[in-house]
Amino acid sequence: LETGTYRRVGSTEQRHADIRVVSATHRDLDQMVAQGKFREDLYYRLSTFPIHLPALRERQDDISLLCAALLERVSPQRKLNLSDSALQLLQTQTYPGNVRELRNLLERSALLCDGSQLQDSHVQQALQSGRKTSFELPAALAPGLGTEAKPGALAKMAQAGLREMVRSHTGSRAELAAQLGISERSLYRKLKSIEDSI
Repeated sequence: LETGTYRRVGSTEQRHADIRVVSATHRDLDQMVAQGKFREDLYYRLSTFPIHLPALRERQDDISLLCAALLERVSPQRKLNLSDSALQLLQTQTYPGNVRELRNLLERSALLCDGSQLQDSHVQQALQSGRKTSFELPAALAPGLGTEAKPGALAKMAQAGLREMVRSHTGSRAELAAQLGISERSLYRKLKSIEDSI
């Protein structure tokens, strides 16, 4: 990194490398260096021109632009766009997985959409089939899940979402399981638990 030179394993010949190293982390390297958990010399060799990129939840205005670009990637053969209500719902999320999480959410939503416009219902279904701890539904969309929500309210909401998806799905159970990102066996277990709770 310092001299731009290297030697192949087992060779004595010094070679020159014309490269630029770009590295990224979500950790606090200053603190890690102070604690002795990250090599200080490596930190200063890498830290030539630091760029701070805020988390996605800190730049909600970027979400509409990102969505347009990401929809072209996740579904290039379809000209998908977002309804205003779908965009508003996407802008309420916290995205601990940042842009990768937004991309996955859009891809799931696109799979659930038969038309050319993603509606908030598609986004809600995609949220419910994703990582349960990573999404928040606004109170208007999830009555009963406010500060006085009863124990098990989130599980009941997820079950209701799954029931709705099964009701509106026209393909096979295998296709539905693939859309949800789970195995057929897992889907049958979830459906069985819903039937048992009725």
